[in-house]
Amino acid sequence: MSESTPTEISFGWLRELPSIKNYTTEHAEIKPLLAKVHGAGAVSASASLAASVDLRA
Repeated sequence: MSESTPTEISFGWLRELPSIKNYTTEHAEIKPLLAKVHGAGAVSASASLAASVDLRA
């Protein structure tokens, strides 16, 4: 009989995945991506929205 031996011993611990909350607009990986998006003709939210809105019907 041949026994199969595992090549790597595992203790069942899995490291945590990075949280989406850690990636703010100032994060080093996110900043270049946002620069591409804003440079492609995207309108910023403050430029496209009115300063005040009358909600009365």
